Amino acid sequence: WSQFLKSPFYKGKADLAFDNQGNLYVCGSFTEEIVLFGDTITNADNSRGFLAKLNTEGELIWIKTIQSTGVFECSQVKIDSQDRIYLGGNFTGSMSIDDQDVTGSWDECSNHMFLASLDATGSCQWIRHAVICDMEFFGLVDMELTSLGEPVVCGTYVKEADFGDGVLLSTPVEAPFLVKYAAQGTPQWGTTISTESGFAETFDVSVDDLDRVFMTGMHLGDVAFGEYEVTVEGDVMEEIFLARFDESGICTALSSYGSQGDGADFGFCYEPDSDTTGYLMGIYGDTLIMGIDRLEAVLNTGSALISSNMFIAQLKDLSLI
Repeated sequence: WSQFLKSPFYKGKADLAFDNQGNLYVCGSFTEEIVLFGDTITNADNSRGFLAKLNTEGELIWIKTIQSTGVFECSQVKIDSQDRIYLGGNFTGSMSIDDQDVTGSWDECSNHMFLASLDATGSCQWIRHAVICDMEFFGLVDMELTSLGEPVVCGTYVKEADFGDGVLLSTPVEAPFLVKYAAQGTPQWGTTISTESGFAETFDVSVDDLDRVFMTGMHLGDVAFGEYEVTVEGDVMEEIFLARFDESGICTALSSYGSQGDGADFGFCYEPDSDTTGYLMGIYGDTLIMGIDRLEAVLNTGSALISSNMFIAQLKDLSLI
């Protein structure tokens, strides 16, 4: 079966997930109107986002709309083993789901991250939010769950990000944030980089069977998580970082991979496969060096700011794993 979600306007990122019964959950955003499974939804009541539940035959069970007074993006949905639903994204102004609401800044250039929990019927249980930065294009970018259904979120921020309950991060530069919440929505811990000469952004977070957390992205210059530091030698563009953290948020390994030339390198996705093996995907400049392996780029494609060369690599039996 197939279903179409139609809108004449840009809708931003979207996501999907399955529960234990095979039901499908789809989340996303829209501006003025969107046609969802035959129903037209407009923003007459400030609706900006949606969460839809479908059965295994693709038939609609229910649709939940999300209201916001400003710019809104609902880009992440995850389902835990108890069929609790977690939504994540970014907003300006204020937002609400059912009778749960949060108010952020009315500055359209101030991004707020949100994390919400709903039950299997779509009833909102709680919403948490944090002011991320004063630049609209930063904020939450990815979310994953531990084996206990604890959300782990990552994104990029500048200045300060206050997640509540004493989890306050600060940085003078662009920097990744990594925050773990309890299943009930209480922040457990948060971490970021320290640097004297660089910056970094993150694009992906993952959790393995041991509940170790992995985060990847790009860095420029020297950056550190705790006692682990990576450096960039010479005059090169952004390099790839891959970091591993234990259940309490302590960094236990950090690696950097990059090109020899001036093409930018980004780690977009890391997927742990076992205790000792994982897969990293991203883009690279002219010559990507990963341990003893080298990838040669297509001629003249590594000189742009963002490279067109994509790679996938298996990381096995490395100190990082």
